[in-house]
Amino acid sequence: MPLLTSPIDGAAIRQIHRYGIELDFCPTSGGVWLDKSELEKLIALVADEAMESVEADLERPRKAGQPYCEEGLSG
Repeated sequence: MPLLTSPIDGAAIRQIHRYGIELDFCPTSGGVWLDKSELEKLIALVADEAMESVEADLERPRKAGQPYCEEGLSG
């Protein structure tokens, strides 16, 4: 009998490791469960990547008059 079972369909839950984070994953339903510390690590990872993206955009040379956000807010 597996240690953990999915509350969705009762299948055995697998533990997978991605980017130093341990995720509990149901291979049949696709459900993913995180402990609080794992969620905090995931949030920090996403925040770091977002900050790196913003810094890269700010360092990229711009033409005179070109806005920082190339997509703009046209509608």
